[in-house]
Amino acid sequence: MLSELPGFLQCFYGSALSTVGPIVVQFLLGQLCVTTESVVDVLVAADMLGVHGAVTVCTNLLAEVLTPWNVLGVWELAARIGGCGLLVEQCTAFVEEKFLEVVQEDEFLALPESTLQQLLASEDLRVAEEIQVLSAALRWLDYSPATRRSRITSLLVHIRLPLLSPTRTARLVQDVSDLSLRVALQVLLADFLRKGPGRRVFEGRGRAGDCRPAFACSLLSNSISEPRRKARKMVYAVGGFSRWIGARWSDGRALCAVERFDTFGGHWTADSSLHQARSGLALTTLHGEVYAIGGESDSMIFASVERFDPGRHQWTNVACLHHPRMGLGAVACNGAIYALGGWVGAEIGRTVERFDPDENKWEEVVEMATPRYHFGCCEMGGAIYVVGGLDESGTELASAERFDPLVARWIPLVSMTTKRAYLTLTAAGGRLFAVGGWNESSGALNSVECYDPEIECWISVPPMTVGRASCSAVGFSGRLFIAGGRAPPPHDPEAPAISLNSVEVFEFVIGKRTGGGQEAVCGSWSIGSSLITGRCEAGLVIL
Repeated sequence: MLSELPGFLQCFYGSALSTVGPIVVQFLLGQLCVTTESVVDVLVAADMLGVHGAVTVCTNLLAEVLTPWNVLGVWELAARIGGCGLLVEQCTAFVEEKFLEVVQEDEFLALPESTLQQLLASEDLRVAEEIQVLSAALRWLDYSPATRRSRITSLLVHIRLPLLSPTRTARLVQDVSDLSLRVALQVLLADFLRKGPGRRVFEGRGRAGDCRPAFACSLLSNSISEPRRKARKMVYAVGGFSRWIGARWSDGRALCAVERFDTFGGHWTADSSLHQARSGLALTTLHGEVYAIGGESDSMIFASVERFDPGRHQWTNVACLHHPRMGLGAVACNGAIYALGGWVGAEIGRTVERFDPDENKWEEVVEMATPRYHFGCCEMGGAIYVVGGLDESGTELASAERFDPLVARWIPLVSMTTKRAYLTLTAAGGRLFAVGGWNESSGALNSVECYDPEIECWISVPPMTVGRASCSAVGFSGRLFIAGGRAPPPHDPEAPAISLNSVEVFEFVIGKRTGGGQEAVCGSWSIGSSLITGRCEAGLVIL
């Protein structure tokens, strides 16, 4: 039947008569039958002949039969064939969703570097923890170390090192089979893999005479510290204060209880408790661990600090602050932790302390530009932002400031539109969100403001469903996650405020700039899974 084809097709397909020839005949006779066994051959032939309908039939079938062991081959084929854009997107989404299964297949080891980089950079990898992404990258490197050793830096830039435990990372690197590759990783990651006072997990060169490339020095500081959009995230609610409905003003207690919320499972579970019950504490994360700083219980203010290892579910004590503080702020920035302001007993804490995790030591670095306590505090873009709170006279503030740790300088910012104490401040989508709080004229606030650092302006955001003072918040993946707080009982506004166990989630998008240069923040609030224990003045972080 080949002789019945036009001459140019006879010549073109003659060498592949056993596979492509019969397919061409089926095209011409209108009797094309596509099966899972023949779909690849049919797709190639259909692309050669420009039979777009057949290409569509084939790509639809391939999309239906994707598996972790064949998806990478289908992805590569679709990328080479015109008109398969939809199949490429479907393969990409499949690999991102089944990433942990796909990386165990042999096809993964043969991926081109550019494709692997695309995967490692994706926000949509569905992983339980970031170390699984690093493990996949190391497996690819270790498969052919002689040819791939030079690709280390181009892959590591896509790993979110601040989310990793240095100890677990060190063990993973130690398991790399190729010695030269293992040493190269140890050198590049030396700054990150230092852990504990005065020692390194991997002993190596000191800073003097260090000839590592500049990349190694900036790797951690430039790495993204927010979990991937579709990664499993754990939200930790730590400590705080609890007062229940019907309780008197003198009732209530500081909490040592810790809960974690699994974004895959959608529920809260109890985790290991703090050694010391704390309300008005500050909570932050560094190198994949959680730090609970200061706070108070029964009118005793603490300088103590506890560190939580999520892998071991264990709290340990680290160096104490120079001054006991409650109602303080704390953030991780440039590999250190900063504790700011707060109430120290008879007055406001005026100083900022910095914690070096390698030395296990706090030092005072600068004074607050405006002493304040029970304020909002967070890090964004390598700078520390503080807003609102109470001043020395107990008056609520609307003022805002930015601290640059590199030059130890405070910069005043435009004030919020509303005075707020007992608020929470979090960063998401390159913006700051000041959430809830309290002031004398309005009580517990349900309003939210968003600060755009580019135009230096606060804009209103749709309000929460209830007013919340002393609530806690984290921002991630276009969402605000607000937990707890305190407010008067719904049917008795004169009664003592109670701690809330409710959670609200705000999903938002940043709209286009209006004629005045502002951007609208559009979104909606939904009710999340409630805390096990109602709490206010607690800490909330995400890993």
